[in-house]
Amino acid sequence: MDTWLNQQSLVTIGLYLVTGMVLALLLGRRLEVWFVKRFGDLPEGTTTLISAIFALTAFLLGFAFNMSNNRYEQRRQSIVEEANAIGTAMLRIDLYPDSLRPVFKGHFDDYLAKRIAFFKAGPQYDSAMYWEAEAGKSGDQLWQMATRYGRDTKDIIATSQMIPALNAMFDAATTRRFGIIAKVPEPILYLLFLLAFTSAFLAGFNSPKEKVNYFVSTIFCLMTVLVILLVFDLDRPRRGLVRFDDTHKAIESLQTTK
Repeated sequence: MDTWLNQQSLVTIGLYLVTGMVLALLLGRRLEVWFVKRFGDLPEGTTTLISAIFALTAFLLGFAFNMSNNRYEQRRQSIVEEANAIGTAMLRIDLYPDSLRPVFKGHFDDYLAKRIAFFKAGPQYDSAMYWEAEAGKSGDQLWQMATRYGRDTKDIIATSQMIPALNAMFDAATTRRFGIIAKVPEPILYLLFLLAFTSAFLAGFNSPKEKVNYFVSTIFCLMTVLVILLVFDLDRPRRGLVRFDDTHKAIESLQTTK
């Protein structure tokens, strides 16, 4: 089931991040002014430690981005693999006698339509799970039909080719489902939030004594937020802006296969 964080839109997350980082920046500046008035200059080595925290933030941003991008590529590849598996199984219908081909074709069309509906359900979790269950029922019918006619010696060759193709098709659907579930662990995402706020606070705390360069500080906050949002977007195959519509046409095109 979707968690609270995954249910929020990118706009909402972006607003939280921008607001939090701006407030942290201003708070850091206020605290620096108070600290300098009371204790004088910042202790020696403060800038070095702050730079280390910035480096840690950059490292975690890169790590999270790489993790989400890898998952995105795996999901995209799983769609292509499922399209290939379904296409291969459908081609093997031709191995059966003319009397059986229309029956197999009807079951495959039903299975294919439900797999497409599973994709088009988008972020509607309950709808997606419904269509996945329905596709599973259609897959069971295909399996039962293939095994039933496999007992007939005259169809043994066709069945020996169809059974592995159906196995590959079902395995591809399972891989795709778990690929959607697999996401960047939420503790890492929350740590990104914390480091973003901390970096903004330290940017304000370590600003020049005379005046904060709010233009540069704003650019820093916006760029950090955009990178975090990209991590979220790549990690949300059903909710984000980066989607698989073009890739999924490989499966949709199978509906025209005769």
